[in-house]
Amino acid sequence: TEQDVGFFNLHAKILPPLRSTAERDALRHALATGVITAISSDHSPWGVDREGMTFTQAPFGIAAVEWLLPLTLRLVDEGVVDLMTVLSLLSVGPAQALGLPAPSLAVGAAADLCIFDPESYFTVEPARQWSRGRNLPYGQWELRGQVRYTLVEGRVVFRG
Repeated sequence: TEQDVGFFNLHAKILPPLRSTAERDALRHALATGVITAISSDHSPWGVDREGMTFTQAPFGIAAVEWLLPLTLRLVDEGVVDLMTVLSLLSVGPAQALGLPAPSLAVGAAADLCIFDPESYFTVEPARQWSRGRNLPYGQWELRGQVRYTLVEGRVVFRG
């Protein structure tokens, strides 16, 4: 929430800015009732070379893409939506929003897959993430759902 910006916390300087608890709750309600049908992420990392900057000098953005699935699984843990809804929000919804065909596991379809372990719990350690950016407000959070493989057109492009 906006309280996470605190005393000009550079790791929480994002656009759009973090909002109030009431606005976050309204977004959760919109997810739970199907008003929001897609979730995506910006990924605007910046490296440690910018850490000496003041709040006004620092760029907006956080390292986000590799944490999108585990962060979104928190909605399942908190009872906002179920797992199948999260998977649809992260795959079918964005495709539909962009006018693309919905992802499919049908024979002959492109094998674009994310294989993850929903029971794998881990602590977010900024220094050990894949992105070179270290600007993230969820460092040291306990999350679950570690991605094991990413396939694009049947080729393994990530092995975690």
